[in-house]
Amino acid sequence: MTAVSSSNYRWRVGEVEITRVLEFEAALFEPTVLYPEASPEIIKRHRTWLEPTLMDPTRADACGASSRMNDILRPLHTAGAENWG
Repeated sequence: MTAVSSSNYRWRVGEVEITRVLEFEAALFEPTVLYPEASPEIIKRHRTWLEPTLMDPTRADACGASSRMNDILRPLHTAGAENWG
């Protein structure tokens, strides 16, 4: 299996090619919307690994959301599968 580095990720397994496409990504929610048990202290403690992918470093009140799709291409067939995360 081979991975290609870019904003889209592409793998090849035998004759099958899988491409992950980022459809949407934005900081939309306060952390407690997604994680009700999260106190400001817990968020502060974990912020170093949450930023910049899962939390907006310029806003203290915004966690990220994203939608991705995987395109699966094989000889004589194409399929799409969506991932929400």
